Amino acid sequence: SIINGNGGAAPATGPMAPRFGALALAYGLKNADGTGAVIALAAVVTALQGASLDLSNALMTLETAAASAADAAALAAALAAFETAIAAVVAEVDAAVPAPLSPPAAISIAGVNA
Repeated sequence: SIINGNGGAAPATGPMAPRFGALALAYGLKNADGTGAVIALAAVVTALQGASLDLSNALMTLETAAASAADAAALAAALAAFETAIAAVVAEVDAAVPAPLSPPAAISIAGVNA
């Protein structure tokens, strides 16, 4: 909301500037010596908001599929679809953030898809 209220830009001055600077450093948008574009963080935040929504939707889909799964094969298929969705979210974040992420390891549940 701070970025949205600031015309789509991360604040470069004021009390929140150091926090946004720390985020920019964490996301690889700013160098340890302080150089770099903190303002670019606005685009990253927007992308992360979209990725968060996509991940939330994938989780709801998983919950619905798991609740209606009639057997282990159906549950395994739901987990596989969720893993695919997680990988897509990781790719979505990686496209916006210079410091890349790695998809988590496959989900293994004994008796389902182990």
